[in-house]
Amino acid sequence: MKLVTYSRSHKHEERLGALLDDGHVLNVQGAHCVVGGTLDPALQSMQSLIESGPAGLERVRALVLSNDPGCRLTVGRDIRLLSPLPRPEQLRDCMCFNSAVTKSVFSRVCQRLQG
Repeated sequence: MKLVTYSRSHKHEERLGALLDDGHVLNVQGAHCVVGGTLDPALQSMQSLIESGPAGLERVRALVLSNDPGCRLTVGRDIRLLSPLPRPEQLRDCMCFNSAVTKSVFSRVCQRLQG
């Protein structure tokens, strides 16, 4: 299962979707509304899905299996794909820890030379 973030061509709202095998994108929140009748805060965005943990991911898997035809969108015509995580909560730059990177690289080189 591949997850995507998209926006409707005429709106700038970011939404969570799942890329289907045929190239369409499933509107995950819309599919949840069809199945459950309510909005799910965990399905609002990629970040909220990440924060929801394994339970949120299982809900998405179940929705992809249900694959409601009314919630299928076409890339280019209905939606445009965005960066999967448009505004990450954290950015980690391992180069800030030069000694850790140096030790890691040195360790790998030594292992390759020994084995």
